[in-house]
Amino acid sequence: MKKRGCKVLVIDDVPEMEEMIKLLLTYERNDQVRFALSGNAGLAIAEQDPPDLIILDVMMPKMSGYEVCRQLKDTPALRDIPVLFLTVVPPRMGYEETQRLGGAGYLCKPYQISEILEARDAVLRGETYYPESLRTVSRL
Repeated sequence: MKKRGCKVLVIDDVPEMEEMIKLLLTYERNDQVRFALSGNAGLAIAEQDPPDLIILDVMMPKMSGYEVCRQLKDTPALRDIPVLFLTVVPPRMGYEETQRLGGAGYLCKPYQISEILEARDAVLRGETYYPESLRTVSRL
């Protein structure tokens, strides 16, 4: 019997992301994955049943992932939940902002399956996950 995984909340306005990430994390890590199509819906789910990890898109209508993260970090019961940004925003545009907001990691779409698993594992161990290509951006 597989060990029970963690609770993951994915907030992304692209519905196709739900099935792919849910299948991956459920199969590979036995995680319980919930999905929200908007920042407001994601915040409501997180407040009702706080997850162990939030995977968050940056570019969403009405409320960006940056604003969702700000609100999470301003809510005492939610501020310690690690946030892994998963986005099409180029590293030079989004890397520093995600770090400033307290993001635990940053992945660019499209990503490799191994990357999302590595990032998930690192962040849940209390580490940050910024691929080498992003770490060099911060030195510029």
